[in-house]
Amino acid sequence: MATGRGIPEHAIFRLPGWLGGGKPTEFLAGCDLIAEPIAESDNLWRLQTNESRRGLSPNLVSVDHLVLPGSTWTRLDRLTYAARAEIPSTVQIDPNEILSRELRAQRTGLPVDAFNIWRLKTMTAPPGALADVVRDAYNGLRSIGRESDSDAKVFANSGVHLIKRSPHIIRRSKFSSVGLRVAYDPDLGEGNTEHLQVATAAGETVFASSEGLYEGVYTFDSYTGPLLGALTPFIWAFAAHRGCGVVLYSLGCTLVGTASDASEMLQLLSQPGPEERVKRPELSTTAATQAIEWWTQRLNTMFGILTDPAVFTDSHGLYQPAKHLRALLTIEQLFRRVYSIQTTHRDASARRVLLFTVLDTLHSLTNHALVKNCDPDFAKETLEWLRLQIPGPAAEILLPAAERAVAALERIRDGFFLGVTPDGNRIRLMHPQGDAEEITLSQASARYVELLRNATHGHGTIKANQVDNINALLAQHRGHLPHDLALVGYLYLLEALTRPDILRKNLYRNGKA
Repeated sequence: MATGRGIPEHAIFRLPGWLGGGKPTEFLAGCDLIAEPIAESDNLWRLQTNESRRGLSPNLVSVDHLVLPGSTWTRLDRLTYAARAEIPSTVQIDPNEILSRELRAQRTGLPVDAFNIWRLKTMTAPPGALADVVRDAYNGLRSIGRESDSDAKVFANSGVHLIKRSPHIIRRSKFSSVGLRVAYDPDLGEGNTEHLQVATAAGETVFASSEGLYEGVYTFDSYTGPLLGALTPFIWAFAAHRGCGVVLYSLGCTLVGTASDASEMLQLLSQPGPEERVKRPELSTTAATQAIEWWTQRLNTMFGILTDPAVFTDSHGLYQPAKHLRALLTIEQLFRRVYSIQTTHRDASARRVLLFTVLDTLHSLTNHALVKNCDPDFAKETLEWLRLQIPGPAAEILLPAAERAVAALERIRDGFFLGVTPDGNRIRLMHPQGDAEEITLSQASARYVELLRNATHGHGTIKANQVDNINALLAQHRGHLPHDLALVGYLYLLEALTRPDILRKNLYRNGKA
C-alpha cells in the first residue's frame, strides 16, 4: 500500500488465470516482472520490476558503438547476433525501387541520395546480411571526398552505433492494455476467453488499447528523433530503424539540412521561415559517441520509470492501467512533437503551435507552468543546470539548440518598447483607466508567450480581469518572434531527461488514478 513516504515498490494486480495461455507467472517473467501471490487473496499478486527488487539500474535501453569515430577497429559482427532475435520487419520496399534510388544516388552524387539508399538498405536487409550491408554503407560513407580534393575525406570521423531497445519495454507497455481489456471487456472479466482465441487465430491484436498512439516503443523512431534533430537545421547523423534497434550512422561533422531554394514542389507554397542564418556547429571526434551514450542512458532511466507498474498505482497500491496508458501516450507525444519542431524548420507558424502543445505537455510532467518555462531568467538557469549534467563533447551536439532557445526568449524580452523603466529591468503595463502594473521584463515576456499560446483559440479573453493586461502586452511589444522560440520545447525535454525523480513523482501523482 502506498504511504506518505512516497511511491510504493510494487503494484497490486488481479492476475487472470488465462493470461499467458494459462501460465500468467511465465508471462510476467517475460516482462522481467517478479510476481508474488498475496496470501488468502482472490488472485491478487504483488508485481515488482526485477531491477527494483535487486536495487539495480534498469537494462532497457543500451548502445553498442560498432565503429568508433576515428578508429579502424569495428564490431559490426554484433549486428548479426542482434538481428537474429529481432521481430521480423514489416517494411516492404520493391527491390526495383531500391535499384532506382541507387541509380539516382550514383547520378546526382548528392549526400542526401546516398544516405537515403544506405538507410533503406539497412532497414530492409535480411538478418544474416545486415552486418555486410552496414559495412558497405560505412565504407561508402568513409570514401566520400571533398569536391576540391577527393583525397580529403568529408566523413573521416564517421561512426556506426546500435541503440538497442529491450523487448521488456514492449511487454511492460502492453501490460496496461491487458488491464484495460479486462476492465472494458465484460466477457473477459467473467473469465470467458473464447473470443480472444478466435481473434488471435485470425491474426488480430487482442490487447490493442490505443496502441497506434505509442508505436514508437517498437521502432524507437520517436525516442531517437530529438537526438538526431538536436542540431537543426544541420544534420550530424542519420538512422535506420529495425526490430533489433536503431542503426545510427554518425557523420563526424555537420551538414546543412535545408536547401536555400525550394527542393520540392510543395515548398513553392511559401511560409514564414527563419530570418537569420544559424552558425554551423563544429564537432570534435568524440562528440557523437558521447551524445549517443548520454541520450541512451537517459532513455534507459526514463523507461525504467515508464514501465514500472508501481508508478501507476492508486493510494491503495492497486495498479491502474488507464493511468499507465495515459503516461505512455503523453511521453511519446512529447518526443514526437519536439522532433516535429526540429524537422519543420521552414514553417515558423507550425513550429510555434507545436511549441505550445509541448509546453502544455511539459506542465503535466514537470509541474512547471508555461509562464515559468518561458521566463528568460528561469530558462537560463535551466541551461546552466544542463551544462552541469551533459559532458563537454556531448554538449557540442545536445546544447546548441537549447542555447538558441534561451537567446530567443531574451530577444522577446527585448521586444518591449513602451513603458520600460530607465534601468531597463522592469516595465509598467499601462491600463486605459490610468493605473498600471509594474513587473520585471522577464515576467512580462513570459506572459507575452502565454498570451500567444492562448491565442491559438483566438486573440482576446472572456475573463474580464485579464483584458487590460492582454491589451497592454499587445500594445507595448513589437510582436517580432524569433524563429528559435520553438526550441524552448527541446530545452525542457532535455531538462526532463535529467530529472528522473521529478518525472517519477509526477507520473505517480500521489496515488491519484
